[in-house]
Amino acid sequence: MLDLRSARLRSRRAADAVDEAATQLEARGGCLLCVHADPETRAHLAEAGRHAVLLDGDEDEALAGRGVATAG
Repeated sequence: MLDLRSARLRSRRAADAVDEAATQLEARGGCLLCVHADPETRAHLAEAGRHAVLLDGDEDEALAGRGVATAG
């Protein structure tokens, strides 16, 4: 899980690096879940590829309510 509450991806190049990590996790049967992404970060990640899973604000809160730990 990548908690983007305190970090912002301000370039496509940064988003490409996250997407590459997500691709590698996916190849091993995993998934990179991104939470608390601001609109600009979401846009860069969407342009970079479809490997990272992005949750919207309501889903972020649902995870917190279920005791899912996030870094941050």
